[in-house]
Amino acid sequence: MAFVARLSQMASRTIRRRTTGNSQGLRRLAPFGALTQTQGRNGQGILARVWGAIKGAAGFLWGAIKGLAWSATKVWGLIVQGWNFVVNFNWNVTTQEVNQSARQAWQQLAGKVGGFLGQAVGWLVCGAVPGMVVSTFSPALGAYILQEVGVEAFDELTSTFSQFISEEVKVWGGIITKYLWIFVRNSTEVFLGKDPRRERKPWSFASTYEERLENIDSPAMQNFVEEFVEELGDACIEAGYVVTGGIDQHAATMAAIQSQNQRGQQVVSVQF
Repeated sequence: MAFVARLSQMASRTIRRRTTGNSQGLRRLAPFGALTQTQGRNGQGILARVWGAIKGAAGFLWGAIKGLAWSATKVWGLIVQGWNFVVNFNWNVTTQEVNQSARQAWQQLAGKVGGFLGQAVGWLVCGAVPGMVVSTFSPALGAYILQEVGVEAFDELTSTFSQFISEEVKVWGGIITKYLWIFVRNSTEVFLGKDPRRERKPWSFASTYEERLENIDSPAMQNFVEEFVEELGDACIEAGYVVTGGIDQHAATMAAIQSQNQRGQQVVSVQF
């Protein structure tokens, strides 16, 4: 079998077609083109350049999103997280409650930043500095110590920083979502003639389910329904991860087979 390389299907040309609108995906330099466009009396040249910049930025962002390492397992994880958020979300949340959550999140953020900086300074003072002191007496031993400390410090700090970013994105993303929901809810109520400042009781799908569950008269039926719903949800989540994991495994196997077949080809043909 022959390996066929089509320049028109190269990744660089594909990206350039999406971002610039060039049907051939070729880079062309026109040193006087931009000057000619900006000299238009009616301003259409400038607007065209702005619109082209917006299209280029949008194309770049879309290409970056498509380039992320998406997988079926990650998509299923996002679906599970979204479901849990919607079920447990307090739809009657007030601005005062969100403000309190934001203050608590800010205080926790300060503590996390302090912990991360303390960890970094600890590795520097108690790891790197002794290594540099030892290197003055034994350069080989000092270099070895600094290398070991550097590797361990990098692993620890990157792990801590990654966890820190992940937690903060979830916390502040939830707070921003609550503020946006309050704005939409209050605007809708004003449009419908209701007072958005009235007293509200907390309400969520989860709390409603718990109330209805407690209203079941028979203790046996109550236990049956509770266990049934809980095990049903856990089994669905676990089964979803098994299914999506199988999809990812199959996709990885097929990609490996295709890559192996391509490496075994010897004839190269370039088509323009």
